[in-house]
Amino acid sequence: TINGVGQATIMQSEVEGIPLSKVIDFAKPKASANIVSPIGSDGYDYAQMPIDWVVDNNAILVTKMDGEVLPNTQGYPCMVWVYNTSGGNFVKRISNLTFMTQPEDAAMNQVYLGEFADDCTGEVYSKPNSGVLNYPTNVVLTGDEAKPVHLEGFADAWNEPIKKLEFSFDHGATWTTLDTPNNDSKYWTYWRMDFTPPEAGTYLMDIRTTSIAPDGSDHVSQYDTQFMFTVE
Repeated sequence: TINGVGQATIMQSEVEGIPLSKVIDFAKPKASANIVSPIGSDGYDYAQMPIDWVVDNNAILVTKMDGEVLPNTQGYPCMVWVYNTSGGNFVKRISNLTFMTQPEDAAMNQVYLGEFADDCTGEVYSKPNSGVLNYPTNVVLTGDEAKPVHLEGFADAWNEPIKKLEFSFDHGATWTTLDTPNNDSKYWTYWRMDFTPPEAGTYLMDIRTTSIAPDGSDHVSQYDTQFMFTVE
């Protein structure tokens, strides 16, 4: 999920459904088939994923969300969710599954792992990503909430573990580092911090996130997440 401007656009839900592996076992595609493509009722067929990948990552044909029948906005009657991937793979209103064969070296190129590129720079802008979850940006805090300001949020980079988060309250002049060693890429990193404002006023917090790329190098977020709040 891509952050909005200064915001954490992210959600967490409990879902129920049918493991896609069970459907594949029932369908018995040809032995040469290595790709499955969920087809939406509107003809959407962009999510072409390796069969081994969706099985290994526990893909589910979701029929219920938070105990209720899947709402139309989430793709009634069913939608595919693939663990550890981004929403670009989640096809709504599935009408059928198509199996196909592609060259092995091209198969993984069909999977979204958060690589949404900036049209101007060509760099990935949503990986790693982070945000504040316990307050909306531009919140006004008074009383005990402002002494100190307690903030909680997430960081994630799909298939890359989060290495550290950095926080700045002076437009990047200085940074406070929160290291997250031995992290697991399959889970969000949930962080907490307390900030004591030196005086009343409006503050802008920059969050800079670093993950570990597959080649072992540091992958620093192209854009800092910004969160603004006022204390009175």
